[in-house]
Amino acid sequence: MDTFVYDKHLTDKQILILKDLLEYRVLTTEMIRERFFNGTGRYVENVLLVLRKEGYIKSSILNKSRKDRKGYAVHQITERGKNMLLRYSEVEQSVNHKTIQHVKDYQVQQILLANEVLYHYYKIGWEIWDSRLAKQKYDIDYRAHLQGMVISPEQKRYGVYVLDREVNENIIGKIQKEIMEYDKENKIHDNIIIFKGANSYLHFIDYGMTETEYRHDDRKMKRRPVQTAGEMIVEPYTLHVKRLTKGLSKQEWIITLCNYYDLRIIEKDNQEKRQAFETTVEYFNQVYFLVDLTDSDFNKFHSIQAYHNSQSEKQWNNNQKVLVLVLSIETAIIKELEQWDNVELLKIKSGEYEDILI
Repeated sequence: MDTFVYDKHLTDKQILILKDLLEYRVLTTEMIRERFFNGTGRYVENVLLVLRKEGYIKSSILNKSRKDRKGYAVHQITERGKNMLLRYSEVEQSVNHKTIQHVKDYQVQQILLANEVLYHYYKIGWEIWDSRLAKQKYDIDYRAHLQGMVISPEQKRYGVYVLDREVNENIIGKIQKEIMEYDKENKIHDNIIIFKGANSYLHFIDYGMTETEYRHDDRKMKRRPVQTAGEMIVEPYTLHVKRLTKGLSKQEWIITLCNYYDLRIIEKDNQEKRQAFETTVEYFNQVYFLVDLTDSDFNKFHSIQAYHNSQSEKQWNNNQKVLVLVLSIETAIIKELEQWDNVELLKIKSGEYEDILI
């Protein structure tokens, strides 16, 4: 659509900011500064002030979001802002089908948490879907906890969940039940669950490892440990983002770990018999199967558990031990693995993690 000479015009940067606010629904000043102003300076505040005065965005303070400091300023696009975007032919097609959904106060924090993770994937070239689009595509109830989806260049899709520092058992239980239901219904098999705090990370793993009984309609039911058909990446936020930013594939990550810890990968002969785990290494003159469990994937744990419990499988593989790479955070997974005599743990300390990614 053409604009008139005397109309108000948006700068290229203002257009990009409004498009992002329409896409992500809620962004903080810090997020916008990082995206469009190289993460520095205060000029972003002047740009946002102009957009706010024109009625293109609305802003508020997220109370108690920073300890002993004023809360984060958060911004949302208005209908007036969307209508202004529609006047630019280069963005009209990508904007016209998007609706502005009012974000309730209690939703803001969860949307911001998800946006942080989704944007990191966007920066490395992955396609991202916010929760609205993901739920629509998979016909999922709008009340579900799924916070979005990321799609790799190879078109592999991952459901995304981001949990804050403190999360109660009720929410964790609902998320784990949701993940297993979507897997069973052949909707979403692969998931990424990211944690902003150690407590929620530990609690999620502990709860997911435990089999408990409960009553439903006067019947005794069992809640089984979490297990799905696909990947289930469970990682602290900082470590996940650092590895993501490095841009390593799974195989490159394994090679990086092996180089750091002097593990010699033994090339598999195509004529060899089937083996329990894909990677074999030599470590201090002993041969092991290698499993990377730094992502606390429940499904990898269950594979190790199945090997540990199967005498025939161990005999078939000459009782070869499993060397498991883990983070040095005492989760329920690590406590369980430490009890098995055919498993050895190689714990990666936080300082070492930094060195590995250099």
